[in-house]
Amino acid sequence: MDGRGFMTPASRWSLKVIACEVAQREICHLVAECPSLVDLEFLPVGHHDEPKTGHQDLQERVDRLPAGKYDAVLVGYGLCNLILEGLTARHTPLVIPRAHDCITFFLGSKERYQEVFTTCPGTYYFTAGWLEFTQRKARQKGGLVELAQATQDLGDQASTFGLNKTFAELVAKYGEENARYLLAET
Repeated sequence: MDGRGFMTPASRWSLKVIACEVAQREICHLVAECPSLVDLEFLPVGHHDEPKTGHQDLQERVDRLPAGKYDAVLVGYGLCNLILEGLTARHTPLVIPRAHDCITFFLGSKERYQEVFTTCPGTYYFTAGWLEFTQRKARQKGGLVELAQATQDLGDQASTFGLNKTFAELVAKYGEENARYLLAET
């Protein structure tokens, strides 16, 4: 850190990441390539569904961090129904992305998010983490019946949002590899 408390590029940082498990695969990939020391903590999906509880959980986790252990805390959430509103750290800089929700992360930037939102309003996004969560949740509720229902729900959503196209139509629009992936996931 420099004299003003800012991290300098030449230093090897010690970072704490507190993030939603939906982004676990992507964050772990980035951390594997990161020269800094990174302590990961992934929280269960759903904090955006109950923002007061989500905010409280995040604040408690930040408050428990010992002074001087980390150079910064990286928060792996977007606004997510305002769960970050008022989040503070007493002794460690908080790094909070300028993102509406996790889709901003997956698209790469708030500018890209806005571009896609403007050109394709109403798009429904599936990510590996979201699909894994949906399937795990269904299994926890009681097994095959709930898993079948979750899979049907995903199929219904796919149909609603235009993913019920033929393989040839998907290839024409997204390329063969992406078309195979879309069909495998819906």
